[in-house]
Amino acid sequence: MQELPHIRALPSIQVIGLEQIVDMTSIMAQVKKRIEYISDTANLDDLGGWRLLISLVFNHGNVIGIGNDSRRDSFHDPVEALFDDYTDLQTCLTTNVLRGLDAAFERGVTVAGKRFKLTRTVKE
Repeated sequence: MQELPHIRALPSIQVIGLEQIVDMTSIMAQVKKRIEYISDTANLDDLGGWRLLISLVFNHGNVIGIGNDSRRDSFHDPVEALFDDYTDLQTCLTTNVLRGLDAAFERGVTVAGKRFKLTRTVKE
């Protein structure tokens, strides 16, 4: 039986028709690649049997919310989304999703009472 990864991300698209405008498969491939990097550079050995599921919520907003539990309004230290730096929505969404993941693990994520942080910064 194949072991599940320590970190997984699932998208939640709350913008009607977004999947017809952007390639979500491509965005999620970049997310998976970044999560693999995070898994290699964060101190995840102490997770034990726990797994971390990250919800990527695509909605109409101007910040990247980093939540600390399952309540949607529990964001702390939101990261300002950068919209003006991009000429296309695909690159904008991909880059901002990756920025949110990086910010979460640079600040640290707590699972089962243990804090997990990147041990080195993310390089593009």
